[in-house]
Amino acid sequence: MDCKLEAFFLNHQAAEMLPNNLRHLHRCRLNDQLTLVPVTRRLYKEVVATFGEARDDPYEDSLFTRLHPALSQMAINISSVAPVLYFEVDVASGIGERSAIVWHKGEAVFGPEWGGSHTTRAFILFQQLEGLPADQELDIYRYRFTEDWVQHIENDSD
Repeated sequence: MDCKLEAFFLNHQAAEMLPNNLRHLHRCRLNDQLTLVPVTRRLYKEVVATFGEARDDPYEDSLFTRLHPALSQMAINISSVAPVLYFEVDVASGIGERSAIVWHKGEAVFGPEWGGSHTTRAFILFQQLEGLPADQELDIYRYRFTEDWVQHIENDSD
């Protein structure tokens, strides 16, 4: 199964704390508690246009491709209220990269880490911090590609 997904995971209350001035920032409900915020190509371009090119990037040596410092700072700020997970997966026919980081109380409490078992541990920690059972299905692969999460919201006019 091919998959390319870049997204934040956070609870609904924390998702509402994200800025409303970014036109391409969309909140997609996963279930009754959690929201997925896809970091689409358009959102990344908008963040660069708004905040400038990535400078002083604390994660520049990581495998993250769309975690702009302005986005990570937003996650860090929100994590003072609720845990935030950022996840990237780029896999084709089972081969590829998976990366994750979890912020809680204003700091990274897991990662950044790479590899399937590490990203699974990041999801488990995030669920524990949220008080959710570790075996709860999140349906993150409802759409296998980041852009598909917002396909019904955005069109190709940009």
